[in-house]
Amino acid sequence: MNEETLRQFRETLSQHRQALREWYQSDAPDKKIHLGGAAMQEVLQVLFKLDETLQRIDKGDFGKCEQCSDDGEVDTEQLELDYTTCVCIDHYSEGQIRALERDLELAAKVQKQLLPRYVPALSGIEIAAFTEPAHIVSGDYYWIIGKNGKIICVTADCTGHGVPGAMMSMMGMSYLNEITSKEEIIHSDSILNQLRLQIVKSLRQKGIEGGNQ
Repeated sequence: MNEETLRQFRETLSQHRQALREWYQSDAPDKKIHLGGAAMQEVLQVLFKLDETLQRIDKGDFGKCEQCSDDGEVDTEQLELDYTTCVCIDHYSEGQIRALERDLELAAKVQKQLLPRYVPALSGIEIAAFTEPAHIVSGDYYWIIGKNGKIICVTADCTGHGVPGAMMSMMGMSYLNEITSKEEIIHSDSILNQLRLQIVKSLRQKGIEGGNQ
């Protein structure tokens, strides 16, 4: 695996771990709704897996097949679907393939639960929203709320696809909820600037003036 791909995995998994920790430690009243009936203990299990995977990246073991005798590597697309994968798909049993399918279906359910549950009403305008991921999960999402007699609507296409893109979308929706909860922030430029600052901070990146920020 090349260094750039490895760097992207490290940054995406690190920001996902941070966002999940912040959410777990918060006093959000709708945690049970977002979990879709799952136990909080399962969140801790995900955090443990993220810690374990980041340690494997630091050790240089990430993306290597544990069962190949010739230094075989796990396909990048496999890792995007399941970052805990330690064997290439050639060594998957039927049971493991079915388990992967179930995990992806659960991830899709969680991502869907994070989407807005209600579309606010606006006099004289009929509003509807629909999303369909290209894969089981994706980085595309919509987000919409009503505030102070205005409609704030976002459609987003996050960097990455599959599970990494879905992680970015979860972070984006979480920060949008936080930003718009502040009474004074209702203008699109303020919301987008705050969102950018939050994401840059989470990814521990520094924007370069005049560059891709």
